Amino acid sequence: MASEPAFNEIVHRFCNYVRMDPRFARRPFLDVGVHVIRIKSDESVPDMRGQVVPEGMHQDGFDYVALGCLGSVNVKKDWRTYVFAGGPDGSKPDVETEEPFFSHHLGPGSMIFLDDAKCWHDADDLHQADASKPGWIDLIVVTLAAEGNMQEKGAGMSVQYLSR
Repeated sequence: MASEPAFNEIVHRFCNYVRMDPRFARRPFLDVGVHVIRIKSDESVPDMRGQVVPEGMHQDGFDYVALGCLGSVNVKKDWRTYVFAGGPDGSKPDVETEEPFFSHHLGPGSMIFLDDAKCWHDADDLHQADASKPGWIDLIVVTLAAEGNMQEKGAGMSVQYLSR
């Protein structure tokens, strides 16, 4: 996957966004994590409910996160990704009283970029378009490790990105 031009473009663009933050503008390299995830939905199989975010509204514990859709098969287009603003101290918003400032279907080729310390995100579960066939979505999550939260081995692909 790392040899694919589209993959390299995703990482390059993510790092260019990150470098707009003065904390990262002059660093010789960035600790970027890449996670590729397939989420399946098959209503005929117990515990395969298409949960994109089983933990609910959350932060990932990174400085920046990009969430992108690589493709999907047999998935209804009714699922959405939600982004909420945290409180002044970054605290979790009250889902009962706060509305997301961003709500959108994340379709193939779409990606969102988040300041993970200031934003909280969530998503609807996936549902099959044709209930007789399984459905899935392939997602890519690109992360910039926060101080003290460097990538651990086995937690995805770690890429040291050098400036071009």
